[in-house]
Amino acid sequence: MGIFGIGMFISVVAFSSIYRSLWKKSVIQQIENISRDREESIQKYVSGLEDLAYNVSYSNWMQDIFQKNVNAIRMMEMQENAEDFLCSLSTLYEGNQFAAIALRGTRVTGTHDYYLDYGKDITKADWYQKFLMEGKYIEIGEGEEKGVYRGHPEWDMTVYYRVNDYNTLETTGFMVITIPMKNLKSLLDNSYENVCFVLQASDGTQICSDSSGKFQEKMEHNRDKISREGQCLSLGDGYYVLNQKISTDFFEWNLVTLTDVNQQKLNNPMLVVIFIGMLGMAGALLLVVSIVVSHYLTRPILTCKKCNVRNSE
Repeated sequence: MGIFGIGMFISVVAFSSIYRSLWKKSVIQQIENISRDREESIQKYVSGLEDLAYNVSYSNWMQDIFQKNVNAIRMMEMQENAEDFLCSLSTLYEGNQFAAIALRGTRVTGTHDYYLDYGKDITKADWYQKFLMEGKYIEIGEGEEKGVYRGHPEWDMTVYYRVNDYNTLETTGFMVITIPMKNLKSLLDNSYENVCFVLQASDGTQICSDSSGKFQEKMEHNRDKISREGQCLSLGDGYYVLNQKISTDFFEWNLVTLTDVNQQKLNNPMLVVIFIGMLGMAGALLLVVSIVVSHYLTRPILTCKKCNVRNSE
């Protein structure tokens, strides 16, 4: 029985180590899958906006608005139609605001709640040359100096698209999509328990987050680990973090996935079954070995005992 007890103890230690290793791999795989799922959603959203901007920018009515040789009456009619269309787009895209700005001065927006800032000259922005080269630019941040609307500091993301004349390919204006914070946060909404997401700019500036108090505290105390891209790292106390880069044609963001896996052990029944099964098999094997060894050791004693009994008779 001593051999059996020692063998069981060694088996428990060995299989506990195997179980922890399998559990950790399972946790990391789950975090990677969750992060990949959210990344695909963000990519799909941004790609959808880009396709929309392209289709609107090169529609006939948009091209007509940007023309110089249109009479005043016709231009007013086109602007009214454009405003109605952009307003319907805003409703369709959950409050995103759309504006068309021509280099020659015409400006059209689909919102009646906020007014375009005619004092803002996009061509004077420090990023304008980069914008012309790449055809797209994103402004992120708060303040009235951001975006194209007056008195509208709550907008946190404005996307500019260059519009060219489809005959001459000359730049004639811009398509502007302004995205409110609530829509950015909706990209991070998730059905996973004990998981939060943080969207960051490439310089580490936080764009938006759905993190609660306990996650925010963990992030504050583990900035160095969170900044490491592509690695799923343990932050201690059952918390893991994965910083994944999201790359598109015109920006690079980082998606930080922070997970509390303290309940993960209870949610992995397969690992528990495997562990118990292997432990049971090892126990049965050790029991058989113990019986065989015990029989092997006691057989000479029993033989001697029989001989002594015969001799005494």
